[in-house]
Amino acid sequence: MREFRKNIFISKNNTLKSFSLRASALVQVEDKYLMVLNEGANKYKHPGGHINLCESLLDGLKRELKEETGLDIKDADTETIFFDTVFKDGNAMINSLFQIKIDPKTAKEVMANSPLPTKLFGSEDLNEGNTWESEINAIKYYEDI
Repeated sequence: MREFRKNIFISKNNTLKSFSLRASALVQVEDKYLMVLNEGANKYKHPGGHINLCESLLDGLKRELKEETGLDIKDADTETIFFDTVFKDGNAMINSLFQIKIDPKTAKEVMANSPLPTKLFGSEDLNEGNTWESEINAIKYYEDI
């Protein structure tokens, strides 16, 4: 138990403030990736968000993609999923990231109609100035498989 309490995600009073399970999509458009900028954020991320209670990862992914980009997917590969954990300021998040491929025409429609600002990035364009390390790691994971 002592090792657990030394982890950085435990707050100063030895409690976990929050825990969330998230589903996101690495939306690939040929050799680029469609990313979103959440309201009030200064870095782009893969579209996605929190899973609701009694919601599957896939159902949560579908809902979040629709909410953040307007993209309506029917299915996703559930065999190859990148999992990332983030522990910060007493909060723990586990993110599941699915790979979704769309064609340039669909991407153009999404970017024109998305509720959030969207942008296409090549992997060489991404850095810690415009996204988080975990977003870059997810792209590297899928590029290596």
